[in-house]
Amino acid sequence: MTDSVAILLKELRLPAFHRHYQSLWETAIEKNWSHTDYLAALCEYELSDRYQRRTQKWLREAKLAANKTFCIFRPIMNTHSGRT
Repeated sequence: MTDSVAILLKELRLPAFHRHYQSLWETAIEKNWSHTDYLAALCEYELSDRYQRRTQKWLREAKLAANKTFCIFRPIMNTHSGRT
């Protein structure tokens, strides 16, 4: 049965579910979680994983220099005050 669950999770593209469902199931049994609590915990892992991957994708697409941070960013001050 474990193999079929793994195949289904892969097909559904739920990688965090696949990584955590067995270990989290053991935790759920130890802590007497309901099925809903177990499913909610799996969903939290999946959402966190997706957000992290999305953020990494955005950083790659932005092509920002790895060694630069906002701390060293100094905008050029506009000397024109806009008054005529």
